[in-house]
Amino acid sequence: MQFLAEELSDPEAAPCGKCANCTGDRVGAAYAADLAEEAARFLECLSLSFDLKKQWPQGSMFEGKRGRIAMELRGREGRALCKWGDAGFGVLVRDGKRDGRFPDRLVTARPT
Repeated sequence: MQFLAEELSDPEAAPCGKCANCTGDRVGAAYAADLAEEAARFLECLSLSFDLKKQWPQGSMFEGKRGRIAMELRGREGRALCKWGDAGFGVLVRDGKRDGRFPDRLVTARPT
Protein backbone atom coordinates (compact mmCIF):
# COMPACT_ATOMS: atom_id res chain seq x y z
CA MET A 1 0.00 0.00 0.00
CA GLN A 2 2.90 2.35 0.66
CA PHE A 3 4.12 1.96 -2.92
CA LEU A 4 0.64 2.62 -4.30
CA ALA A 5 0.15 5.61 -2.02
CA GLU A 6 3.51 7.06 -3.08
CA GLU A 7 2.65 6.57 -6.78
CA LEU A 8 -0.56 8.50 -6.16
CA SER A 9 1.40 11.30 -4.42
CA ASP A 10 -0.15 10.65 -1.04
CA PRO A 11 1.77 12.81 1.45
CA GLU A 12 0.95 10.35 4.25
CA ALA A 13 2.33 7.22 2.53
CA ALA A 14 3.91 5.00 5.15
CA PRO A 15 4.69 1.34 5.79
CA CYS A 16 1.70 -0.57 7.17
CA GLY A 17 3.85 -2.88 9.28
CA LYS A 18 1.59 -5.83 8.47
CA CYS A 19 2.36 -7.07 4.97
CA ALA A 20 5.28 -9.24 3.83
CA ASN A 21 7.01 -6.22 2.27
CA CYS A 22 7.00 -4.38 5.58
CA THR A 23 7.73 -7.29 7.94
CA GLY A 24 10.18 -9.11 5.68
CA ASP A 25 8.29 -12.37 6.23
CA ARG A 26 8.15 -14.41 3.06
CA VAL A 27 6.09 -17.45 2.28
CA GLY A 28 8.44 -20.38 2.65
CA ALA A 29 8.48 -23.99 1.59
CA ALA A 30 6.98 -25.16 4.87
CA TYR A 31 4.57 -27.68 3.41
CA ALA A 32 4.55 -31.44 3.11
CA ALA A 33 5.96 -33.00 -0.06
CA ASP A 34 2.83 -35.14 -0.51
CA LEU A 35 0.69 -31.99 -0.46
CA ALA A 36 2.84 -30.47 -3.22
CA GLU A 37 2.51 -33.67 -5.30
CA GLU A 38 -1.26 -33.67 -4.84
CA ALA A 39 -1.44 -30.03 -5.95
CA ALA A 40 0.66 -30.78 -9.05
CA ARG A 41 -1.63 -33.71 -9.96
CA PHE A 42 -4.64 -31.43 -9.59
CA LEU A 43 -3.10 -28.80 -11.85
CA GLU A 44 -2.28 -31.41 -14.47
CA CYS A 45 -5.96 -32.38 -14.63
CA LEU A 46 -7.34 -28.93 -15.40
CA SER A 47 -9.44 -28.76 -18.53
CA LEU A 48 -8.75 -25.72 -20.68
CA SER A 49 -10.99 -25.54 -23.71
CA PHE A 50 -10.91 -23.03 -26.54
CA ASP A 51 -13.01 -22.36 -29.60
CA LEU A 52 -11.51 -22.20 -33.04
CA LYS A 53 -11.99 -19.31 -35.42
CA LYS A 54 -15.41 -18.68 -36.91
CA GLN A 55 -14.23 -16.09 -39.44
CA TRP A 56 -11.58 -16.38 -42.13
CA PRO A 57 -8.39 -14.52 -41.12
CA GLN A 58 -7.05 -11.89 -43.49
CA GLY A 59 -3.89 -12.71 -45.40
CA SER A 60 -2.53 -14.13 -48.62
CA MET A 61 -2.90 -17.77 -47.51
CA PHE A 62 -6.68 -17.31 -47.42
CA GLU A 63 -6.99 -15.13 -50.52
CA GLY A 64 -10.59 -14.95 -51.66
CA LYS A 65 -11.94 -16.23 -48.35
CA ARG A 66 -13.97 -13.67 -46.47
CA GLY A 67 -16.55 -13.68 -43.71
CA ARG A 68 -17.79 -16.68 -41.79
CA ILE A 69 -16.25 -20.12 -42.11
CA ALA A 70 -18.88 -22.68 -43.11
CA MET A 71 -19.82 -25.01 -40.25
CA GLU A 72 -18.55 -28.09 -42.10
CA LEU A 73 -15.12 -26.44 -42.50
CA ARG A 74 -14.73 -25.31 -38.89
CA GLY A 75 -12.58 -27.20 -36.44
CA ARG A 76 -13.96 -28.70 -33.28
CA GLU A 77 -13.49 -27.31 -29.80
CA GLY A 78 -9.86 -27.61 -28.78
CA ARG A 79 -8.22 -28.52 -25.49
CA ALA A 80 -4.97 -27.31 -23.99
CA LEU A 81 -2.83 -29.07 -21.39
CA CYS A 82 -1.89 -25.87 -19.59
CA LYS A 83 -1.41 -22.14 -19.60
CA TRP A 84 2.08 -20.84 -20.31
CA GLY A 85 4.29 -21.09 -17.22
CA ASP A 86 1.54 -22.23 -14.83
CA ALA A 87 2.38 -24.86 -12.26
CA GLY A 88 1.97 -28.40 -13.50
CA PHE A 89 2.45 -28.86 -17.25
CA GLY A 90 2.93 -25.11 -17.84
CA VAL A 91 6.40 -25.21 -16.31
CA LEU A 92 7.36 -28.22 -18.46
CA VAL A 93 6.14 -26.45 -21.61
CA ARG A 94 7.98 -23.23 -20.74
CA ASP A 95 11.22 -25.08 -20.01
CA GLY A 96 10.87 -27.22 -23.12
CA LYS A 97 10.30 -24.19 -25.30
CA ARG A 98 13.42 -22.61 -23.84
CA ASP A 99 15.77 -25.54 -24.48
CA GLY A 100 13.93 -27.21 -27.39
CA ARG A 101 13.37 -30.50 -25.56
CA PHE A 102 9.98 -31.53 -24.22
CA PRO A 103 9.58 -34.39 -21.74
CA ASP A 104 7.62 -37.51 -22.68
CA ARG A 105 5.05 -36.62 -19.98
CA LEU A 106 3.78 -33.87 -22.29
CA VAL A 107 3.49 -36.20 -25.28
CA THR A 108 1.48 -38.81 -23.40
CA ALA A 109 -0.63 -36.35 -21.34
CA ARG A 110 -4.30 -35.99 -22.15
CA PRO A 111 -6.40 -32.97 -21.24
CA THR A 112 -9.50 -33.88 -19.27
